[in-house]
Amino acid sequence: MQAMAVSHDPLSRTIAAGHMGAVSAIAQHQVQHLQMPQRQQMQLQQLQQQQLQKQHQLQQQQQQQSGQQQEQEQQHQQYRGQQQLMQQQQQLVDQQLTERHDDSAMQNWRRQQQLDLQLEYQRQQHWQKGLPEGSVVVPLSGVAAREGFGVALSAQPRGSGRQSPAYRSFNVGGGNGATPPRAISPMPSPVSNSRLVSDQHAGFQMRPTAAVQNFSLSEPWPGISASSSLRTSNQPASSSRPRSAPSREAAVTAANGNRHRASPESPRRPQGLPPFYWVPTVDSILEFEVGGSAGEVVTKTCHYEDRSSALPIAGTLRMDRGGLYLWTLQIVRQCLERPQVHFGIHGVGHARPWRLVNCGRCSRSRDDGPWLSRPAGDLAIREGDYIHCEADLRGLDSPLGSFSFAVNDGPFETVFEDIPLSDGALTPVVAMGGEGTVCRVCST
Repeated sequence: MQAMAVSHDPLSRTIAAGHMGAVSAIAQHQVQHLQMPQRQQMQLQQLQQQQLQKQHQLQQQQQQQSGQQQEQEQQHQQYRGQQQLMQQQQQLVDQQLTERHDDSAMQNWRRQQQLDLQLEYQRQQHWQKGLPEGSVVVPLSGVAAREGFGVALSAQPRGSGRQSPAYRSFNVGGGNGATPPRAISPMPSPVSNSRLVSDQHAGFQMRPTAAVQNFSLSEPWPGISASSSLRTSNQPASSSRPRSAPSREAAVTAANGNRHRASPESPRRPQGLPPFYWVPTVDSILEFEVGGSAGEVVTKTCHYEDRSSALPIAGTLRMDRGGLYLWTLQIVRQCLERPQVHFGIHGVGHARPWRLVNCGRCSRSRDDGPWLSRPAGDLAIREGDYIHCEADLRGLDSPLGSFSFAVNDGPFETVFEDIPLSDGALTPVVAMGGEGTVCRVCST
């Protein structure tokens, strides 16, 4: 009974309630205290996961960078391999061309050079006294420059009725003992006997970086009559001017007259070397075979893969503005299946301008333009024929140059009169597409 009385006492109930509240608060505090480490652990786990993700991303970026570096290294290795291959091919070509030079020619040239240096000064003095009005003396390079020698350039235009005195700067043999002053080249090379008239010698340069261009053969084949619709307004029929073609040796000595007949005993330079030799590019080194004692013969070793195109090969002669250049080609052999052969001029490294004449009909093409018929009718150039080429880059009558040719003993005809003179040097080229085609640059 007393216990029941105590439990129902208000004070007791108040004390009991306060005790219970304190107990519950303590319990909640303990629960919160126990939950704090769990939250911290969860936060730590989240931080660790974030760090792991970042590390994974960094690893992926490193792998990508390493892959890119490997690709770059592979590309560099391929590039170095290509450079080494190009150098080996160039060395092979240089070695082949060097082996073709005759040692006796080198010895003869050295002996002849000593004689030339002793005699040239006296002959130069005598020659300059007889120069025609309007002529200028252009200094040469190498030994000739050190000795004060030069080449005479005539200021008379073509068709003035006399041979240009520019031909008198080189001794090419013949002419009843006439021995005009000669330009001494710094090396015994095919260029030493060329009829080069410019302020620079033709250097032996090989440019393997030039890409070989293809030239279309879409113009009609031999035997097919040319359509008059191919003629355009920019190429009238009067563009081909016939001129009398001098013989290969008489043309050079005709302008000399009898001025130098007083010294027939003067020694002469060894003759028989062509004005330049052929050099294929790296891309076409397997398409051509260069032969001959001085690299003057070029043979197409196989059919070009594109039957509608021909592959060009350039000579080492560099033709600059202010000069008059002549060379002679011979079609030694033509392919029966693909007899097309082109000749003309290109820029150095087969760059533009392109001026080509086709041997099948003597049609002509400018750059990427169409093949235009010969105004005087078709003219076929066959095996054994000689093609005399002339590039007039003096710019006397106009700021443009011209290109002319003559077949055998026929007259010269001008085919191009729009050759730009400010785009750099030019080189002679032939383009062939058929296997076994052979072309030769003749000695002058």
